[in-house]
Amino acid sequence: MINFALATRKYTILKSGCECIFMEEPKNRPTEGELNSDNSISENAKTNVFSDINGATIIDSTKYLELCKDYFTEQEQPLNYIVLKDDTKLGHVLNRLPHGIIDKGITGIGATTLEILDNTRNSIIVVPTKALAYNKYKETNSKKGDVYCFYVGSGIGDIKKTPRFSDIQAYILNRGSQVCKFITVADSLGSLIKVLTELSINWSNEYFLLVDEIDTMQEDSAYRPKLENVMDWYFKFPIQNRAVVSATLNSFSNAEMLKEHKTVIQWEHNPQRNINLYYTDFVDDVAKNTINMLLHDTDDKILIAYNSIDGIANIIEQLPQNYKEDIGILCSERSDDKVKMYLDDNTNIISATGHLNKRIVFMTCAYFAGIDIMDKCHLITVSSRLQPFTYLSTNRMAQIAGRCRLGNLSETIIYDIAKPTAEATEEDCAEYQSNLLRKANLFVEALNSMKRLVKENTELSPLMNFLNYYMSYLSSTKVDKTSYPLRIIRINSISDDFTTAYFNIDALVQKYHLKKTLYSNKDVLREELSQNNDVAYEEVILLPWEHNSESITSIKDNNKILQKSQVEKLKTELLEWVNNGANPSEFNAIQNYTNKKLQLISKTFAHLCYSFPPEWLIDTLVANIEHGKKLRNTINSLVFYALPNGNKFKALLLQKFECSHIIVGMKYDEYRKTVRRWSPAEILQVMKSIFRDLYNSNRPYSPSILREMFEGIFITTKIKGRKIIRGFKTEEYPKLNSYLREDINELEYFILEPLE
Repeated sequence: MINFALATRKYTILKSGCECIFMEEPKNRPTEGELNSDNSISENAKTNVFSDINGATIIDSTKYLELCKDYFTEQEQPLNYIVLKDDTKLGHVLNRLPHGIIDKGITGIGATTLEILDNTRNSIIVVPTKALAYNKYKETNSKKGDVYCFYVGSGIGDIKKTPRFSDIQAYILNRGSQVCKFITVADSLGSLIKVLTELSINWSNEYFLLVDEIDTMQEDSAYRPKLENVMDWYFKFPIQNRAVVSATLNSFSNAEMLKEHKTVIQWEHNPQRNINLYYTDFVDDVAKNTINMLLHDTDDKILIAYNSIDGIANIIEQLPQNYKEDIGILCSERSDDKVKMYLDDNTNIISATGHLNKRIVFMTCAYFAGIDIMDKCHLITVSSRLQPFTYLSTNRMAQIAGRCRLGNLSETIIYDIAKPTAEATEEDCAEYQSNLLRKANLFVEALNSMKRLVKENTELSPLMNFLNYYMSYLSSTKVDKTSYPLRIIRINSISDDFTTAYFNIDALVQKYHLKKTLYSNKDVLREELSQNNDVAYEEVILLPWEHNSESITSIKDNNKILQKSQVEKLKTELLEWVNNGANPSEFNAIQNYTNKKLQLISKTFAHLCYSFPPEWLIDTLVANIEHGKKLRNTINSLVFYALPNGNKFKALLLQKFECSHIIVGMKYDEYRKTVRRWSPAEILQVMKSIFRDLYNSNRPYSPSILREMFEGIFITTKIKGRKIIRGFKTEEYPKLNSYLREDINELEYFILEPLE
């Protein structure tokens, strides 16, 4: 309980674990006569002391036990803290959602619902995934009527396409004097605000913006970089017209978020979970064994949270065949093609009322947040070192555990670790974050200064393309060699200036914590979960013959078959696209593949489709998809050939490698004794000097990639360890239809990174 009598200068809120500094006496501090014997605030005095929290009015003081407001954290962040009676919904206490950061601490407390159902103000509710947006939209309209709230996002369910300007306009007109409630996917927020602007609506003053599941957006920005664009719009709303909410709040690296009023909400007795925790060397096998045991011993539904379709497929392939028709996978639409290889029917997995229609249901991260499951299930959560993106924080595990709104019949967590490492301290994590912020701020300041210089001097305009490339190079950062690189700077979606990518920094810090702390050795996760839960721990180390690897081989073969079918589909789509006029807006839908090589092929095709015969180009690209090195070298060779002869890179390369004998068409016998012969070291030195001289870049490009780029451009003959340049590899290519534009940035076309 909060002891007001002790709150003179500094006190500790025990339940939140948050150390606070009493910066000033609170307004209407309770008098001595208004305190109970234990110094908690008396029931009769509550309504006299506090009547509102950050724009929300208290409607029933009997539903909460303690409330502390108008204090500040050590970071000088304004703080409110409220303890609700157990099982109380937020709407039982407050008439609307407070502005600022809502750390609700408990899933299912009804925070987002409170804003959706608030009939006194217009709202834009932003959620991380379209599955979640659609779920909330359907659930709300089933209770309030079909025209109460409006979904904004790409097609899903009975919504076949992204709503148009006229659709949004019609909804607003149809609502008349009633409030408008937009539920939008994060990627579509900018488009919605653009429509509101075109309708002459003062959206920042007439709407309340709620960003739901903010922690999911922080973590998922690693592979959906546009998620942080939401925050560009967030800060355009007045402070009283905006809020973010999460039950599993992560820390923010953005200092502006520390200026937001924060409200921490908890029940008097937060639910304690009973967890069966298994450490193992083969997570899929232990998950399969656990599912089989539950199938044998119970008739209950089983929910498995595992952010890996390959891992899920491996488990499914080992389950008894008679259960195959009763298995479903909740995942993003991008994974549909892969799922179809293992399940004949993966539709209608969850009903509109939140009930699972299959007995065994797997879900990936697209469903870890926000979705309400109204069945009691046996929950199994899997976190694996073999799929680093499946590593889960304890907050994420709590979020998953909260998906079953009526509780879980049992909860099992299965995990492994890589080789044990020294555990990082809190100071190490803080220093890592500080270094990322320092680097990002330095890069942002330098790049924006250069950008202003370019704008003021039109003769420098070609540098703009280079700046965007240089941003990508400068800011790519990863926790270790097994992690995907993330950019720590980005371009603001409104101002078009360079800015710090705070969500990616948050994600990097989170990954650093997971790898260097939580999964640094097998004991840390158990210790952290045991702080607030009842944990039964067991180590399950399988012998080699107890591990089934046959299905893994089968899955790899299936992935090759899937890739082949996707290649054929991509070829058809790209040829249709270019034959229909190569509309840029239609190209985004074609790139909707999880396979990074397919994304690269489609991007390269878009760059070069007017330079080469389209059918020949796509066939040449896909012929090398199985070999990352060959694909990279082919792309670089094609790009070089298509560069106009006046291109600086092309001209400098031909000059530095003294290619006049090729350009004028001399025969080999005429120059083989007089032309320069190049050693491997000289070739590398020249290639490095070209990038340094042209782009003022000392980037440490891989020596092997630079040498291979040389080999992809020139035909050579080797004599005594040295090479004579005899011609261009591009002589094997068909005649160009046209060169690339003079103003392109060739660095965005070349591939200078390893491909798997």
